Amino acid sequence: MEYRKIVERYVINGEFSKFTRKLLDLKKDDLKITLSEARRIENEVIKPYREYNAKLKDYQEILLEAIQHFYPLDNSIINNFKLIEKDLGLREKDAVKIQQKIIAKREAGFLISLATSILEKLGFDQYFIKSKGISPPYVAYKFKQPRETEELY
Repeated sequence: MEYRKIVERYVINGEFSKFTRKLLDLKKDDLKITLSEARRIENEVIKPYREYNAKLKDYQEILLEAIQHFYPLDNSIINNFKLIEKDLGLREKDAVKIQQKIIAKREAGFLISLATSILEKLGFDQYFIKSKGISPPYVAYKFKQPRETEELY
């Protein structure tokens, strides 16, 4: 029980830092607990964290799929996600973080696409080229090298 209390005190989001890992190893030795018994206790303590993180991942995957098919989300879909959040036993603040991250990325991609389209219509591509190898939603431009007979202005 003493080792379990120590483990519960030092676990952070289902994980142990390097410092904590060293401390737990020292405590295990002090309390004359076998390595297998210590790991069993640690796994019991972190199991709820792992299960919760798996639920967060499931929620994120469901939201990503919904956004791909139904974006922008209407009120009925938003209400369904509140039910899913409750059914999975998620804290509202955790669900909101996932929503903000996914929707912000979607919005950023849309805005970049719109800006790129406008720039191309304005002839921006006459003087600049898109840089290759940059992962979405990021776009970069660099100056085209002018030909000797060509002027930029």
